[in-house]
This record gives sequence, structure tokens and C-alpha cells, in this order.
Amino acid sequence: MRELGRVVPVHYQEPFRRGFKPWEWEPKAEDFLTDLKGAIKGEAIGWYFHNGDQRNKPDKKPRRSLDLREKRLFEQLDEEENPKYYSPTNKEKETIQRTM
Repeated sequence: MRELGRVVPVHYQEPFRRGFKPWEWEPKAEDFLTDLKGAIKGEAIGWYFHNGDQRNKPDKKPRRSLDLREKRLFEQLDEEENPKYYSPTNKEKETIQRTM
């Protein structure tokens, strides 16, 4: 876009989420960080995380929902998603810090 002389803001939506089709593929924290780097490189103005239920569990939990009546959002995340359990490398921390 820059080469064409026209730069417009883009809202980037990551193309995957955990729990959607776990029998096919379950993204890891590294996958989300790779996606984040692409959003930064593409100069996205926003980055949206899809959320929803865990489709391979009878109770569908964790739900990862913005419906906060039962639990706060971070309490709904699993160990792969919740930053409380994930320790990013220094390089990943730098990438995350540049986005804030």
C-alpha cells in the first residue's frame, strides 16, 4: 500500500482460535505471537482475538467468552492462553511491548 502511495488502517483478525476444532489443530502461544508479528509488520490498527467454547468437551469449557457473568476472561483461558502460565522469551516480550 505504501508503494502505491496510499496507506489505510487495517483491522487484523487472527484466523484461528483455540477450542474451535481441536481434533484438527489447536494453536499454541507461539502461533499467536507469529500472528501478532504479522499484524505489526502489516501496520494493523487493531488485532482481534476470536473467542468461544471448547467444542470437544461436554460442558464446552473453557468458554473464553466476553460474557463475564461466571468468570473473568483471564480465568476462562487455559494454560496455553493465560499469560499467568506462559513465559515469553525476551524477544517475544520485546515484540509484545512494541504493540502497547
